[in-house]
Amino acid sequence: MGFNWPVQFKTSLGPGLWAALLAVPACILLLYFLKLKRQPVVISSTLLWRRSMEDLRVNSLFQRLRRNILLFLRLLLAFLILMALTGPKWAGSQAQGRRLIIAIDNSASMSATDVKPDRLTYAKNQASEVIGRMNSSDLAMVIAFSDTAEVVSSYTSNKNLLRQKISGIQPTQRRSDLRDALQVADGLANPSRQTDGVVATEETTPRLMIYTDGGFQDISGFSLGNLEPELVVIGSPPPPFKAGQNEDKLNYSARNLAILALQARRNDESPNTIEVFGRIKNYDAADTETELKLYRLSNAGDQKTLVDAIKLNLTGESERGFQFSIADIGPQALVVESGFIDDLAIDNIAYTAVPPEKKPGVRLVTKGNRYLTNYFKSAGLKNSIEFSEMLPSDLSKPEVQNELKLGTISLVIFDSCAPADQSPQSNCIYFGAFPPDKKFQSLKSFQNPAVLDWDSTHPLMQYIRDLGQIRIRDVRIPDPAPAGIRPLVESDKGPVLFSSPREGFTDVVACFALADDKSFNTDWFLKYSFPLFLSNSLQHLAGLSAESADTNHPPGSSFSLIVPGMAGESLQIRPLHNPAESANIINIDSSGRAAITAPASQGVFAVNNAEKLVDLFPVDLFDDRESDLSIRGLPPSGAPQTVADKYQIKIGFTPVTGKGRSSGIDSPLWKAIAVLGLFVLSVEWYIYNRRVAL
Repeated sequence: MGFNWPVQFKTSLGPGLWAALLAVPACILLLYFLKLKRQPVVISSTLLWRRSMEDLRVNSLFQRLRRNILLFLRLLLAFLILMALTGPKWAGSQAQGRRLIIAIDNSASMSATDVKPDRLTYAKNQASEVIGRMNSSDLAMVIAFSDTAEVVSSYTSNKNLLRQKISGIQPTQRRSDLRDALQVADGLANPSRQTDGVVATEETTPRLMIYTDGGFQDISGFSLGNLEPELVVIGSPPPPFKAGQNEDKLNYSARNLAILALQARRNDESPNTIEVFGRIKNYDAADTETELKLYRLSNAGDQKTLVDAIKLNLTGESERGFQFSIADIGPQALVVESGFIDDLAIDNIAYTAVPPEKKPGVRLVTKGNRYLTNYFKSAGLKNSIEFSEMLPSDLSKPEVQNELKLGTISLVIFDSCAPADQSPQSNCIYFGAFPPDKKFQSLKSFQNPAVLDWDSTHPLMQYIRDLGQIRIRDVRIPDPAPAGIRPLVESDKGPVLFSSPREGFTDVVACFALADDKSFNTDWFLKYSFPLFLSNSLQHLAGLSAESADTNHPPGSSFSLIVPGMAGESLQIRPLHNPAESANIINIDSSGRAAITAPASQGVFAVNNAEKLVDLFPVDLFDDRESDLSIRGLPPSGAPQTVADKYQIKIGFTPVTGKGRSSGIDSPLWKAIAVLGLFVLSVEWYIYNRRVAL
């Protein structure tokens, strides 16, 4: 069995040069053998002649070396020079020409200050130390990741550039997800042999060094391939494991108090009142008292007014709700702040908004279907939508045609009827009728179709389970099926419900009527799925709640805003919490939708069209895992292997155990040896010049 030396040697010097260098110590010894060190001495007697004669005797090795510290110092200096030329380094896991992929977590929890100055800075310092131990032929790249990944530096051997890029990584207020970083690392694990003008001397397994607090779920469905991961866990370590304690609970508390939810709603039972609801959690084992303050931001964002304040007591590792009741003065931006000083400041503040009252317009064109009418006139929708009902004959009226052309209505429902020549500038649902389009002119009639399957992944069909039980008497199905349609419900005769895109809008067509003048054509409206389908339609076609901007959005998330009647215009998104930030301009598409990407930081934002306030939306973290500062991936000290295995993070099928510090890479020692050699040279110079007697 071999022995693994902790120091490795590697040099590019040839045998001839090494032979010349090894002759240096021999020359030093030879000079000391040949040199006689006589000193002129005036004597008054021959009694001291015996001592002088000893200097004339044959120079024996032991006689010349005895008590001659200058010789030993010079030999030591020569030895150190030779050692430095061998290129010694601490043994690591890779050979020369290594490839390093350094992934640094900059999610919200990495701003925690439980390690000084904060987790992200601590991680960057450790990564910079690894960069400092690189050899000239090593290549490294840097990735910063939260819920998305960014390549901060591509493969390079430039240490100064790598340190500069690492230093420039900024904290974010986003959630953590390692998957994107792994996918980027996997795609860049095998670059070309020449990068940044540096040629990789040999193909090696890329080493992936992940600096994180482990605030993400296990990564399933991912293969590391030829990546060699090393997980460096940043944060306060878990408490030591004690024999006999519960293996599933560590009593690992973190000093953090977090607001995890905040929402503002108009009170239907109390006019002119806004109810602000929230939830706060104490992650510390100790009881905590805090004061929550509710502020209102001005529409210009330049003033913050205190509205109300409450004091809360939270026992250790508990959570509770809180509530404010304030006056409804119209659209307003609100912020709640906790006065408790803890290790993570990001979740001590939360935003919400009371947007302008806007109700999506819904028009029902029918001869009198009480099932549809009763649903849209229900108490639950009365204050949520602007609903009106009209007869099919009203479609010929100029004022109705003008309203349908302007696009101010979000959703039009046609029951056994359709417009004569032009579809409305809005989303539409057709029951037993088809849009006025040539592709729907060829129809084929069937009776008693059997429902076989439905597209449960489509937003209009979510939560629907009982379609296999419905009965349909007569259907008319386009034959052949028009290009571009998406079947939502399939039968043995073909699609009986489908969606069809139309110039930025969506037409949803049920190929069967609900009822005719004499009898029912289907029993669908007697099933649970029918009101669910209508509810989904209001959300995703009319923009009732799924598209409501007063819903809280995580930083960096995407959503859409429906703005009826403003197709082709532009909107300005302005941060009210920080008026100094510049506004963002977005465009409204032809369907009246504006695609919005929430900013990467928390706040509340106003959406304006010229000087008109269109909407308000908040952006908040609200993530229990980011606020829970207990690290993940690092087993407690003293834990048996069966317990330590529970703290591993799984990447695909590979369990990875974290470390408190990086094991580093092979570290060159020639610099330290050179410094030691200079010290030896200084001591030798001092002894020689000071005539120190040794």
